[in-house]
Amino acid sequence: MLKSAILALLVLVAIPSVGPLLAQSGDSSSVTKPSTGRTWTLSELDTLSSHKWVWRDPSFKEVVLQTPDSLPDELPYLKKNIAYDYPAQAREKQVEADVAMRVLIDKKGKVRAAYIQMDSGHEDMGFEEAALKVARENRWEPAYLHDESMAIWVTYKNRFRLMTTSAGNPVTKEGKWSWWVHEEEPSTQLTAEPPAETTPSTKDVQDSTDFIPFERMPEAIKLLSPTYPPVLAAAGVESSVTVKVLVNKKGKVVCATIWTPSDCPGNGFEESALRATLEGKWKPAMQDGKPVAVWVTYEIKYRLR
Repeated sequence: MLKSAILALLVLVAIPSVGPLLAQSGDSSSVTKPSTGRTWTLSELDTLSSHKWVWRDPSFKEVVLQTPDSLPDELPYLKKNIAYDYPAQAREKQVEADVAMRVLIDKKGKVRAAYIQMDSGHEDMGFEEAALKVARENRWEPAYLHDESMAIWVTYKNRFRLMTTSAGNPVTKEGKWSWWVHEEEPSTQLTAEPPAETTPSTKDVQDSTDFIPFERMPEAIKLLSPTYPPVLAAAGVESSVTVKVLVNKKGKVVCATIWTPSDCPGNGFEESALRATLEGKWKPAMQDGKPVAVWVTYEIKYRLR
């Protein structure tokens, strides 16, 4: 029988080890979540003489207009994504934020202009300056129209999260044990509006109860064994956790949630399991010769040697 949520036969066994698999900071209950900031146009920013949220390469003189008939066949994509420096004051106060950026990418993939399209909503935290610095240094594969590279304006969100995957992708905690991974893609919007929200729940992702048929189930390429919580290891506590992960069309885990908690929930087993599952690598499920996103459920056992 076809199923959209698969109970895998795979069982991972975690033994005592050290080192977190995801960068993290602070208790999630004390984190200030992102808020909606003000939307800016380039002309508005130019009227603010003290503003530092706009950058232009003075050597680039070309005027790039965005019209419906000039949209590319292929969007630009990041070749080199520079990691941002989390603002020290924001990290200390456990504040997360979203900053919408608009950047001009030339025919060679170099950023020639950048400005803040929607601020973080947190004054004097440094999110905007950090986002603008990274935007200037990013390197892109250019957009293409009729097999020729072209200069183009694109928009995207820079998400500042206190937790990231090993690849640097930000992780948002929705609820106690439901974590989402964000992997941003640029948008070629013709308006001055910031990019629409594209969380996994609204972009190419189904609910865990949706029926999604498939002919070939996902295959695990690499699943990391979770870190055994030191306190529980020292106390000689063993248990198991069942996790449910959403494997997208590229074989990446974009969501992880606890399906069945341990015998002692809230003491570290669940969080350790979630961190490990977000690092998993899979061959995606297939239907009619095309990859599809499906949920996979499997058990992780914590055992002491």
